[in-house]
Amino acid sequence: MPGLKHQSIVQILRDEPQLLVMFLGRSGFRFPSGAIPVIVDSDLSHRGPRLLKELRSDNVFLFQGMHEKVAVVVEVQTSRPNHKRKLTWPCYVTSAREVHDCKAYLLVVAASRDALTGSEHVIEIGQPGFNLRPFVSGRDRLPPPGGPFFGPELTMLHVLTGTLDLSVHEARMFALASIAEAVPDRYRRYVHLIRIFTPRHARQELEQLMEDLFKDPFIDRFLEEGKQIGIERGMEQGMEQGMEQGMQQGMQQGMEQGMQQGMGRVLLTLLAARGLAIPNQVRTRISECTDPDLLDRWATRAATSTTIDEVFAS
Repeated sequence: MPGLKHQSIVQILRDEPQLLVMFLGRSGFRFPSGAIPVIVDSDLSHRGPRLLKELRSDNVFLFQGMHEKVAVVVEVQTSRPNHKRKLTWPCYVTSAREVHDCKAYLLVVAASRDALTGSEHVIEIGQPGFNLRPFVSGRDRLPPPGGPFFGPELTMLHVLTGTLDLSVHEARMFALASIAEAVPDRYRRYVHLIRIFTPRHARQELEQLMEDLFKDPFIDRFLEEGKQIGIERGMEQGMEQGMEQGMQQGMQQGMEQGMQQGMGRVLLTLLAARGLAIPNQVRTRISECTDPDLLDRWATRAATSTTIDEVFAS
């Protein structure tokens, strides 16, 4: 899965450009004072009539400081770079320098030991003193996973570069605990990637771990989102097709997704929409009900009943 690994690392760096400060800082690189990274166009092609060479890097970041700026071209390597790649890298740097009118540098993020050792050699251009030695990070050179700053992202980079071995139970535990703090969109992506990059023989144990020990941050979050979707769709369908049909369909979707608590909330929403007063003992009865068929029966009655007693009659 080198293509998926490559694109996943590229996306993580786009999500958190400040990671580059950590990577390059470990190599002694100094950024301009107050520099803030901004991702810019990765297409460094020359578009003049005589030069039509396409140069499309993985990422280009511009660090604008108070008195100067620098450009950093970032390339992700999953394997040892070939001859063509080493011909292209110096072109990326010189093109970035011309496009942004500033000093430009190359950072290679290596996803394997072979990629790391193959990327750190000096690339000889030919002109005396005009050689390129890329900055190299990635495999075996990343900051520790987890931590208070970019913890989920660093953990995923360790997963994708193979330094966090998901065939080990403790590594899976650590990875799941670390990504739980990611923002929702990244969280979903990271869960998907962890499942993919966990070896097949350990995948069942991973899913069981997610369901049991990490149920609250993992499973319940999906249930809550699905529950809200069921309520919203039910209300929309109720406005278009009539309250009874719409709320029944919303309820059915919630049931199909295993959202027992969501069914109770749909029922409360329906009762409130019909203007029925809901005593505290009724709310308690609904929240404590664990029978999906009974909840469904109450919801069906609620679509046509005019009193609370009719809804909950034996």
